[in-house]
Amino acid sequence: MSISWKLLIGSVFFLLLAGQAYSQSPSNRIVLEGLEGQFKECSLEDSALVQLNAVSGDLEVVLADFDSCLGGAVLDVSELVVTPNSVVAGLSFTIVWASIGPTENTVPTYACTSTVGGSNPLPGWVGTPIGLSGPTVANVAASTSTGLYDLGISCTIPGKPESTVARSAQIQILQQAIDPPPAPSLTVNGSAASITINQGDSVTVLWSSQNSTSCTALGTFPGWSGTKLPSATEAFSDTSQVSSGSYTISLRCSNSGGQSPLTSVSVAIVDPANPPPSACVDRPLLGQGSLSNWVRKTTGPNSCVWNVSAGVVDTTADCRNFGDAAGGGVVGVWDLPWPAQSATRDLTISGNGGRQFIAMAFNSGDIAASHQGRMTQEIPQFAGANAGFKLWSISKCPGDYNKALIDAEMGPGCVFRERANLIQAFEWGGPSFESDELRCALQPNTDYYFNIIWSADQPGTAPEQIIPFEACQTMRCGMNATPAGTYVP
Repeated sequence: MSISWKLLIGSVFFLLLAGQAYSQSPSNRIVLEGLEGQFKECSLEDSALVQLNAVSGDLEVVLADFDSCLGGAVLDVSELVVTPNSVVAGLSFTIVWASIGPTENTVPTYACTSTVGGSNPLPGWVGTPIGLSGPTVANVAASTSTGLYDLGISCTIPGKPESTVARSAQIQILQQAIDPPPAPSLTVNGSAASITINQGDSVTVLWSSQNSTSCTALGTFPGWSGTKLPSATEAFSDTSQVSSGSYTISLRCSNSGGQSPLTSVSVAIVDPANPPPSACVDRPLLGQGSLSNWVRKTTGPNSCVWNVSAGVVDTTADCRNFGDAAGGGVVGVWDLPWPAQSATRDLTISGNGGRQFIAMAFNSGDIAASHQGRMTQEIPQFAGANAGFKLWSISKCPGDYNKALIDAEMGPGCVFRERANLIQAFEWGGPSFESDELRCALQPNTDYYFNIIWSADQPGTAPEQIIPFEACQTMRCGMNATPAGTYVP
């Protein structure tokens, strides 16, 4: 059997002779048998120091002169004892080991190196300086993934590759559990909830995140995007080019343990020359904010009224007004205030991939509680326009298709899409119809907007998910619209 051993501490060398044939002479010498049947006789430091380890069964002896006994003829490497054998990445561990080998004038004539030790070598171990004996302390890179890794030590007499002796061991690496960062602190112009500013005002965003490595800017506010530091300030000095509407400035931060909850602040931007109703700043509206890719029909070449005799749009009509009631004398689509007279107007959209909408302001005036009216429609007979499905609403906000909010404010009948056919009328009436799902109830002397888009989406579709009617994305769409059930407002 071969001689095996554990460690060398100073001049004390512990020999493990489990099952080893040996003899001890009266002159305090011990005879050891090697791998190839060779025998070595070694002097003991003191025969009284020979002890049997009751736990391991190893016989421990102290040699008087280790080099003269074994060093000149044996090259060997002990077992590698890794302590601890399970380590959290970023911390260190110790390898207890030793080697014996030939010497010349007491100088070792062999070398030891750190090696891979197996098929899954520990990152950073190979190339670690180790000398000829341990203990060797090594660090585990913090980026090391959880897993069982190999490491080895190999000793060789230069020029004699056949003399190489190698030992290996394994170590379990764990990643320390890291909690995701908490929700970041975020304020906009000093507010952590919501703010309202005029176009042109500045916006200052201040944020801070604990235990995070980076943050990501999210939301709908123009220019607020990309990767951010965990704590910083960012200013937008001029918002004059930002469309009026409701936006969000949001922030989410992360570390190796995961992502934080999202923190958001609402920012409402108001056109000081044309402020929307106060009820409109808390909701997404077509043509505003993140939905500014929808274009509201206005006047001039952007008019929504088709002049059949001229074969072009009526540039004198202002599609922001139903008649002259909301505009204080400015003529809208019809020549008289809501509900105008039973006169037909040819309404149309064309361009922008169908993302155009009509929002006509009107005041309900002195509408009777039980009054009933409707907006009837016919297939368009002009400019090759397609009828298509239309999504209608009457709301206190322009371009408003937030059905849940409209239902809560006005009742269930104010967002409508044709059910029976493409020319089904949109029904409206007085306050007594507030619970009617098929008729929009109007309160007396209240400002509203009559909104129309061409879309096959059903009422209740989130505004950001509304898709223009397919035919209208590439061609003109329209209808012949005629008010019915008029009254003197």
